Amino acid sequence: MAAASASASAGNARQTRLVDRCIDAAARGPASVEAWRRQRRSLERLPGPLADELLRRLAARRLLFPSLLEVFRYSAEEIDLSGNIAVDAEWLAYLGAFRYLRVLKMADCKNVNSAAVWALSGMHTLKELDLSRCSRISDAGIKHIVSNDSLEKLHLSDTGLTDNGVMLISALKNLQLLDLGGIHMTDKALRSLQVLTQLEHLDIWGSEITDEGASVLIAFTKLRFLNVSWTHVTCLPPLPNLRYLNMSNCTIHSICGGDSEVRIPLEKFTASAASFGNIDEVFSSIEASSFSFLDMSGCSLSNLYILQKLKSLEHLDLSLSRITDNEIQNSSEPVLAVFSLYKN
Repeated sequence: MAAASASASAGNARQTRLVDRCIDAAARGPASVEAWRRQRRSLERLPGPLADELLRRLAARRLLFPSLLEVFRYSAEEIDLSGNIAVDAEWLAYLGAFRYLRVLKMADCKNVNSAAVWALSGMHTLKELDLSRCSRISDAGIKHIVSNDSLEKLHLSDTGLTDNGVMLISALKNLQLLDLGGIHMTDKALRSLQVLTQLEHLDIWGSEITDEGASVLIAFTKLRFLNVSWTHVTCLPPLPNLRYLNMSNCTIHSICGGDSEVRIPLEKFTASAASFGNIDEVFSSIEASSFSFLDMSGCSLSNLYILQKLKSLEHLDLSLSRITDNEIQNSSEPVLAVFSLYKN
């Protein structure tokens, strides 16, 4: 039985290497691309994972161009064009015709604008769309994007959205991940999003959100990841499923709405360059048994007594925090897998 299993494993490995060599040969250069692109019917039957890998290599070698995309219309499921400055409205016109596309990543594609994303309207197979740092995407472009009601992940950080555009996103009821980092949205816009009850990941760093707006986060009962760094938020409501929290460059008073009986099951807490009202109160709100990662680099700390309760901590970053050796020794120091400390 073991011998048969080993033989099957070896056979699968050989097959994988053979497929890899075939894909590599197909993406070797312009001549090889021209040789197979005429065989459109065969390529339309190419399994999705193989089509995705071939597209990835063509893009990496700068062999991909708009009309070539049409060959993959019935096979590709995931396309990553991130950083390709050639991508523009012509490219999206072809991509909008893809029948089975689930993931489309175009982060840092500077020539993608609001008019271009019109071609993506009504792509009901699309689950993830990444337009991060596409600065020419405005509220007008969001009107086209929200027609894709199947979207589960939407990345729009550092785009040209305003409150009006953010409020349109409330139509995407299936969203599980929403990245709006770097957008100057206000409490009004965040309140409009509380209908997105499936959200597990929310990134709103650098926004104009205050404690008033943050109070609506309690509606996101499934939230596991939250980034409110560089905002005016000082107090968060209790979020019972939160695992990762980033409040860097914030003034932190409470992460559980001031309720001393609540324990948040955090695993990772990033509070770089943050300041604390009552640091003991903040950390007493964390369920210590699950807490393994703490970044307090750049914080002004007077002691480390909070560490005495954090027995499961594995990673601690106190770089640029001006903590002395004596203060470390006086704390009940946990066993750390990674310890970063720079003394000024």
